[in-house]
Amino acid sequence: MVKRLNIIVFLSLLLAQSGERGDPDFRRSTNIDVNKVRTTIFNFGITGRTGANPGEIPYEWPVNSGQHYIAMTALAV
Repeated sequence: MVKRLNIIVFLSLLLAQSGERGDPDFRRSTNIDVNKVRTTIFNFGITGRTGANPGEIPYEWPVNSGQHYIAMTALAV
């Protein structure tokens, strides 16, 4: 019985999903400027600024004012 349980646990760990869901090479971002709001949108479910990268724009309103209201939003499923 213990041997079967060990085999089941081993197979479940062997066939478990990996932690990385996608290839980082396919991650992209774009800056949008719509209705006096400017921000950066990523294709992996995050908008705003993910770090201290100056190329990423947090939610700025009005455009080119330097006033940032939201740093980052994310889609949670």
